[in-house]
Amino acid sequence: MGRDVNRRSTAVAVLAVAVVALSVTGGALLAWSTATGNLWTGAAGGVVLCLGGGGGIAAILAVTGDDRAWWALLTLAGAGIALALTAVPAYSGSFADPVRATVTAAAPCVDYGPLRAELHKPDAGCVGRARLTATATGEDLGWTGCADDLRPGDAVEALVDPLGWLPPQRPSCALSGRSAAVPVAALAAFAAAAVTLALRQHAGVTGRLTPGDAGPRSSGT
Repeated sequence: MGRDVNRRSTAVAVLAVAVVALSVTGGALLAWSTATGNLWTGAAGGVVLCLGGGGGIAAILAVTGDDRAWWALLTLAGAGIALALTAVPAYSGSFADPVRATVTAAAPCVDYGPLRAELHKPDAGCVGRARLTATATGEDLGWTGCADDLRPGDAVEALVDPLGWLPPQRPSCALSGRSAAVPVAALAAFAAAAVTLALRQHAGVTGRLTPGDAGPRSSGT
């Protein structure tokens, strides 16, 4: 019994790490989709977030077999979505390098709905895109989203990922200071729910043990 509980607790921990990774990956794919205008990248981000993250949460509950832990499902799902939406902006606001840049091109936004995609039209239901070049070096920084107000030739500040994993961000679209703590809080809530689920496994087994299960019976006197 004890080994089975330990295996389930380990499975919960592994699945929790996988869900966190999938949530962040989904958020990164959505960021790339907004910057590049590639709808397939956005679709992939949605699939990773919904099927990967959601499937991982369902697997956690299936492993634990705790049908009364609906609160954990809500906590895990909410924290996973929060991570997907805030992890990339918080990373850019906290760790990306600020670079003075110039807008060299503008393009229609990523249109996810039935509304027509137009340049610099926030009311069109989408976010404009702009291609940036480092002012000092002339290096092409790539496309960025959150650019409804930009025109070619505009000078802006860009936040460039030193690892090159993410597209450049504008400070207005990044999270910094207290707001950057949002994904940390989401991760803490996620970890607390997963740890509680794992501990409930041990508590459930302990509650089901009878005095005779505590150890070998004495031969008597």
